[in-house]
Amino acid sequence: MTTFLVHAIANGIALWVISTQLNIGIGFRDSWGGWPSLALAAVILGAVNALVRPILSTVTCIINVLTLGLFSFIISAVMLWLTSWIVTWLGVATGMGFTFTVQDVLAALIGAILIGLLNAVLTRVLSLVIRG
Repeated sequence: MTTFLVHAIANGIALWVISTQLNIGIGFRDSWGGWPSLALAAVILGAVNALVRPILSTVTCIINVLTLGLFSFIISAVMLWLTSWIVTWLGVATGMGFTFTVQDVLAALIGAILIGLLNAVLTRVLSLVIRG
């Protein structure tokens, strides 16, 4: 549970940096200033990466081998787009108005690469802070 929490926090910080500090076409919006959407997106991104990504990676293993691993970036972009779709759907279904938008394929690809890099650094830092 601690590992999932560390990843969720790292995802949240990475998503916040990418959506607010960089203007690449990824954003959050709700009536509370975007923080609930950001937290929901971080948890859902962690769940999607834990549950859906291994299945998709297994199915596309041959493509990934043929592209020397570059197809992993496409899988990461699909996970980001799927997270966007789920968060927006939950916002509409509950009437809470959560939105997490990814404007286009290039935004998803750049965002996935940056989230992966930031998440690697932040997970390491947070793990060191928690363990002391």
